[in-house]
Amino acid sequence: MLFTTNGIEINTNLSENSFEQLQNGTYKIGLFSDNPGINNDDNNTYYQTVTDDQNEQKRVFKNKVTVNLLDGNRINAHIIHWHPSREYFCITTSPFWNQFDTNNYDENIPVCPSSKIEAF
Repeated sequence: MLFTTNGIEINTNLSENSFEQLQNGTYKIGLFSDNPGINNDDNNTYYQTVTDDQNEQKRVFKNKVTVNLLDGNRINAHIIHWHPSREYFCITTSPFWNQFDTNNYDENIPVCPSSKIEAF
């Protein structure tokens, strides 16, 4: 589905429900190009090492990461959608992800959902 904001069009692969969340501001779009290193799992800013059920270590996104968004805001939130070939991602402002928070963020950056960030 085609999402347009501030004259920029992004052809997303979001399902209808996810696209509605993008339109209502629960999801927000960020670009790889505005967040250097976000597509490199060796980057400790965005990734952490965890041990899986088979006792093997893997690199995964931190629960919340600080990112620059397409609308110009900088926010600490959970990455809910990842599209490497189109080089964009979506964060969610849903409070659901707060229960997994390990406070691995900069205290000077707004954290969702306690800060209200205007929809695109």
